[in-house]
Amino acid sequence: NVKLAVNDAKDVASYAHRFNTQTARAVGAEAEPDEVPGVKVHAPVGCFVIGSAVPDVVAAGQAVTLSMYPSTQVKKFVFEGGEDFLELPQAFFHYVAWMSGGRELVADLQ
Repeated sequence: NVKLAVNDAKDVASYAHRFNTQTARAVGAEAEPDEVPGVKVHAPVGCFVIGSAVPDVVAAGQAVTLSMYPSTQVKKFVFEGGEDFLELPQAFFHYVAWMSGGRELVADLQ
């Protein structure tokens, strides 16, 4: 569902902003929060297809999400549980779980 994907990204971005603000405050860098490592959220854009050269994949009139990913490689941080431990993505994962009272979990962090 396109609307759900866009709303999920908005919710994750809100958590990321609060996490980054708290992280900057914890290290005394409130005046320079961009100098502190943080979480960035790449949000999709919801679109309607007006024409398609491959209607078997996506047909005119369908709603889709589009995401631009500028990197040529993807590094998974929190995906299936077997990834190498990295402090920032793991801390963010636990931050969201804690702040939501366990109602929300972020996954597929890249």
